[in-house]
Amino acid sequence: MQQMPFPMQADNAHTLHVQVPTGPARGVVLLLHGMAEHAARYEELQLYIAQQGYVAACYNHRGHGPDVPGHQLGYFADSQGWSHLVSDAEVARQALAALHPDVPFILLGHSMGSFIAREYALRYPEKLDALILSGTGWHPRPLCALGSIIARITCALGGKRKPAGLLHYRLFLRTTRLLRPPAHRWTG
Repeated sequence: MQQMPFPMQADNAHTLHVQVPTGPARGVVLLLHGMAEHAARYEELQLYIAQQGYVAACYNHRGHGPDVPGHQLGYFADSQGWSHLVSDAEVARQALAALHPDVPFILLGHSMGSFIAREYALRYPEKLDALILSGTGWHPRPLCALGSIIARITCALGGKRKPAGLLHYRLFLRTTRLLRPPAHRWTG
């Protein structure tokens, strides 16, 4: 797989992981991974996409990936972090378009990446030829507002880089508890 460095607004340390097809590219697929994931988890999917004739690219979002120190995991920026994530996707698209002009651009977002992809589609509709959303979701506005309030209180009390334990519980631990296998399985 090709590794292609590309600049982001905050730093120049991120790498675009690119899988190129053997023949002419039918299009470019940019994958946006989910929360608490990293680009390497998508290598098999990238290989499959390349085998179908498409350039497949993925990068680690801010605060994600194996090179991020533990205390910075999930941290995007001091301000406008979400906006930076969307802008990063456009920077990646521009880097890919410079190498593969005149082919369709397809954005594939999974989980948190699907929310970034949705925002990208609203901000840059003319740049997209197709949008694929995987593992996306919808929450009622009051629940989103409550999450935003909890996040702001957490930032005010502990700083912007402090993990939000209550939000983490509500988003992950409570849900994964429901996914555990039952104590007494009746099938082998």
